[in-house]
Amino acid sequence: MDGVITFNYLVDATGRAGLMSTKYLKNRNFMDSLKNIAVWGYWTGVGTYGEGTTRAGAPWFEALTGLDFFLR
Repeated sequence: MDGVITFNYLVDATGRAGLMSTKYLKNRNFMDSLKNIAVWGYWTGVGTYGEGTTRAGAPWFEALTGLDFFLR
């Protein structure tokens, strides 16, 4: 089956993989001003963040400063 599909917007919700921009469109680029460090960890033997509040189990983020040694 062949055909043409038209649309006004394309939402690539494949996350970091960016399937449409990397595999099909080949137009992936990164903005230097938006490059940063991301760290994710899983822990055992600890409680749930915000237990007993409306934030229970929500992700917790911390802005780090003074990490210029990563840029050297």
